[in-house]
Amino acid sequence: ETLVNDWSPRLFGYLRRHVPTKEDAQDLLSETFAAAVKSIGNFDGNVAFSTWLYALAHNLMRMVALAPQLIGLGTPASAMAATAA
Repeated sequence: ETLVNDWSPRLFGYLRRHVPTKEDAQDLLSETFAAAVKSIGNFDGNVAFSTWLYALAHNLMRMVALAPQLIGLGTPASAMAATAA
């Protein structure tokens, strides 16, 4: 709960600047926190916690953007435009 309360506003702002809708940003925010909880054991402290958390969010955004290409639905940009419509 502390993780979510402390990081939600800043992380949501970061995500919102990079995805087309608030709903997309909220979904990615939830996925980022789920990934952080799942992989917290991999955090070794060699980088700042914020760097690690933002890297998780960034990698999730990349996976979402690439998913349509990987399953043959076209380019990431066209898929993002389709979901924004």
